[in-house]
Amino acid sequence: MTSTLELYAEICTLRQQLNQRNRLVDQLSKELYHSLHSGVGEVQDAEVLTAVALPAAVQAGGSAPPTPAESSALPDGAALARLKTQLQQRDVLVHQLSQELFHCLRSPLVPETVSAEMQTLRDQVATLQGNLEVYQVQLATREAEALQLRQNLETVTERSRWLEDIVKELPEVYRRRFEARLAPIKEQIATLQQENRRLRAELQRVSALVGDGLSRPADRVELPQLSSLKPLRTPEMINLSHA
Repeated sequence: MTSTLELYAEICTLRQQLNQRNRLVDQLSKELYHSLHSGVGEVQDAEVLTAVALPAAVQAGGSAPPTPAESSALPDGAALARLKTQLQQRDVLVHQLSQELFHCLRSPLVPETVSAEMQTLRDQVATLQGNLEVYQVQLATREAEALQLRQNLETVTERSRWLEDIVKELPEVYRRRFEARLAPIKEQIATLQQENRRLRAELQRVSALVGDGLSRPADRVELPQLSSLKPLRTPEMINLSHA
């Protein structure tokens, strides 16, 4: 009687462990299905659903747990052996599902179309990166050119301001130069005007004298006195006197 109770208790324990394994298998199957469902298409979803949603006992080659009626119909030793076999099968299935789930989590399945699209996207990204590098080089070149142009503009602006200052100062400079050159000419003009006044006064004096001479009567001619004239001696007279 004691051995029967112990055997029955062991059978209950094995059934509890078997139920736990079944729940674990069901949970792992669902997780595996969800992980595969997120990376495959509709066609592969049916295959994954068929492979994962099957009962764990069918995948492992076993059968479903015995009902209480079947357990009571079997001998105690046979029921215990069957439960141990099913428990081992569940352990193996749990191990397999764990490995598959770990593999799927590390490298999820991707259909060929998605792989081709991903490769196309990678190529496009590589092309865009190459274009981006080219654009960056062009942008750096344009920035250097813009910097050079700004420097040239600053130089031209400074030179323009310098020229504007010079243009503003030019009238005063030319005025001073003109005055410096005009001063000797003014002095010469003043000298010429003074000389002109002197000559005009002299001309007036001479004109007055000439006017006085012309105002004398024309019938009175003043002749020189003969006594005041000295005799003229010709060369013939000089020769005769010496002879």
